[in-house]
Amino acid sequence: MASHARSIRLLSRAATAAAARRPAPSGGAARAVATAAGAPPPRPRAWRLAVPLPRWATAAPPTDVPLPPPSRTLRTTPPRSASAPTDAGDGADAPDYKYLRVTEEERVVTITLHRPRSLNAVHGAMAGELVAALTAADASSTVGAIVLTGGPTVFAAGADIAEMAATTSYASARFRKDAGAFMDVFPRLRTPVVAAVAGYALGGGCELALAADVVIAEEGATFGQPEVQLGLIPGWGGTQRLVRAVGKAKAMEMVLTGRRMGAEEAERAGLVSRIVAKGRAEGEAADVARVIAGGSAPVVAVAKECVALAAGEADDRGIRFERRAFQALFSLDDAKEGMKAFVDKRTPEWRHH
Repeated sequence: MASHARSIRLLSRAATAAAARRPAPSGGAARAVATAAGAPPPRPRAWRLAVPLPRWATAAPPTDVPLPPPSRTLRTTPPRSASAPTDAGDGADAPDYKYLRVTEEERVVTITLHRPRSLNAVHGAMAGELVAALTAADASSTVGAIVLTGGPTVFAAGADIAEMAATTSYASARFRKDAGAFMDVFPRLRTPVVAAVAGYALGGGCELALAADVVIAEEGATFGQPEVQLGLIPGWGGTQRLVRAVGKAKAMEMVLTGRRMGAEEAERAGLVSRIVAKGRAEGEAADVARVIAGGSAPVVAVAKECVALAAGEADDRGIRFERRAFQALFSLDDAKEGMKAFVDKRTPEWRHH
């Protein structure tokens, strides 16, 4: 009898030890055991990854609300004094911008193209300065509107043909310099741009005016896209924005023939917001810009974006196709002949290839 009792105690101790070594039930088994015992079920265990998540996966989610611009004042160039000679060389008076004058007054920045000997023809250096000035103005918390002008006699006679003539292939136009890409700055601006046009706005000059949000033109101002006469097409947005401004019929005629449009016709067609007397374009543009700058900056930015969306500015497929076509044409013999004839001041002899 004693040996039988000792055997039972040994078996009981072995069962207890085995139970202690057995892993505790988890999940549904744990809940079942706890329920049977009358205790509340255990909380589910939190899973942990053996490998930590990458930084981008643990970062705060992006927001669609744009961050406010940095608070800073725009650095500007003092304007030429009234007594300075009018035949000074390009950029003679501009310590910060060589081919621009930039001033700020009453929340309005005025950017003046400044290559007087070249009728403000836009070349690579001027284009780079223009992007820098527009970007700085747009980022400044003290700026509510931008006036873009070429001065009292000419807005811009076009691109610098002598510089363009050195571009001889698609590779150089597309990959070396990406000709025309600087114009991408305009649709990125939240700050409205008011163009003040006096005299000629031809080729690239017309495209600069078309990229502005409001265009004030003086009596006698002239607009046109004469690139076809050089063996090229408009490459800075002209084929796209001109259609949106004046409609297909007039745009097609201007692009295919190079016909120019006077200020009165431009106003009737919708290219120009209003016409003012000679010598009043910049002043009127500044008045409009001050009204714009007097509004709430975020409200003005949203209003500008909505109108641009209605005008088709959000769809840049046509702009990109135009630029690639423009760049490809530099490989044609006719493009080389057209630009060389312009520089030589003679009529081009087309070879049709």
